[in-house]
Amino acid sequence: MSDFEKILISLLEKKHRFIGDDCAVFDRFVITTDSLVEEVHFTLSLSTPYQVGVKTVCANLSDIAAMGAKPEYFLTSLSMPEDNLFFAQGFLEGVEQTLKNFNVKLIGGDTTGSKDSIFINAVAVGEIYDKPVLRSGAKTGDKVYLAGVPGYSAIGYHILANNIEVKDPDYAYAVKKHLEPVPQVEEGIIIGQNNLASAMIDISDGLSKEINEICVKSKVGCVLYSELFILPEIDMFAKEDLIKYFLHSGEEYILVFTSSKEEEEIKKFLPDAFLIGEITDDKGVFVKIGSSLVKLSDFTYNHFDAEKGLY
Repeated sequence: MSDFEKILISLLEKKHRFIGDDCAVFDRFVITTDSLVEEVHFTLSLSTPYQVGVKTVCANLSDIAAMGAKPEYFLTSLSMPEDNLFFAQGFLEGVEQTLKNFNVKLIGGDTTGSKDSIFINAVAVGEIYDKPVLRSGAKTGDKVYLAGVPGYSAIGYHILANNIEVKDPDYAYAVKKHLEPVPQVEEGIIIGQNNLASAMIDISDGLSKEINEICVKSKVGCVLYSELFILPEIDMFAKEDLIKYFLHSGEEYILVFTSSKEEEEIKKFLPDAFLIGEITDDKGVFVKIGSSLVKLSDFTYNHFDAEKGLY
């Protein structure tokens, strides 16, 4: 997130309680909206229209999951140049198939013309089970968990952008993870139903940025332990590079959450979840590498900046 984005959000946060979380909360529901711009969030030289539709749904359903809620309804609006029926058909196929996978209803949207590029907006609505999981609930002593292994999306982009031939199944997984991500809807529902998390967020801009968001909102700090990281199984990179992908890869849509519960109890509900750190009183996010404690710098994807981090 750039300084410009932070200023925009802070202007609204001062007046509106739930702005700053993954979704807005009203009654028993949560609602989120997201925009995708051609050549900023996607490029048709790397993605098919179908895959753009998949990613549009994923980004929004992931926000619902990050609140511990169940996605129910979806709307999308599409602005594009005329005579681009091929894109519209493929895009809608991707949207409809992904919604079908999660039993979410498409209930509306809008279409408009655009002079040069494609602009997409979407809205998703979900239902809360007990109470929404906010970013601001982390407490000192809570443990930090991941519901999956981050890093594959940025690696997939690297493979695509550099035209690397894909034979290894792990490489193919990374490419698919980037082009057709899968939101952790079921994991979010399990966390919400069983009150497993004190705070939660989904990884859209990188783990380093997202855990910092939780710490800032909760007014706490965090230490991540590198020896606990489960790194992407990609042998083209050295371990230190895999750690960077693990920490900073965007568009992962994996849930990171804090909890007072021990790892053994978390794994009863989420077998693939694993412990990576703990919440502290000291402000800031640090990574412990061996005996060294290093402050985690944030160089994740920033679509307002020419310096786009890892991708």
